[in-house]
Amino acid sequence: MPTIANPAPTLAEAEAAFAALHERLVTGDPAVTPRAYAEARAAVDFATARQDAAQRAAVQQAEEERQQRLATATARLVALDSSDHDAARDQLRAALDALAVAVLARSAELGQIVGAAGVSYAPGGTVTLGGVTRRPLPFQSLVRDLVIDVVRERFGPRQPVDLNYPPD
Repeated sequence: MPTIANPAPTLAEAEAAFAALHERLVTGDPAVTPRAYAEARAAVDFATARQDAAQRAAVQQAEEERQQRLATATARLVALDSSDHDAARDQLRAALDALAVAVLARSAELGQIVGAAGVSYAPGGTVTLGGVTRRPLPFQSLVRDLVIDVVRERFGPRQPVDLNYPPD
């Protein structure tokens, strides 16, 4: 049996020693005793159990590391507050509202100018007076173009942009 002074053999060493002892036994070597044979077999069993324990410890360590990574990721996800997103959304909403007010004011001003000149004007149409042409700001296409510009600037020129998706 292995002792502290004589460390336990590896599984390969124990199996090799047992195989050699077994071969000596079947060839009739009278020096092989039942005790030596049992100790060699026990060394193989012990080395196998030790190897199994090492494998289980490695699996357990890997699982603990995975659990730690999961806990860290979960904590980071919890800390990822939506307030930044909400604030940016509020700023965008305010900017779009300001743009809509400006578009409506321009359209109203065009209507007043045309009305003062006594020319017929269809809201949303182009106005030409004295060789000067003006048209109302196309709100939806302005917003679409701005969104596409920002998305492509931030995510790359080949980033597909679909503005026809349902809201979340």
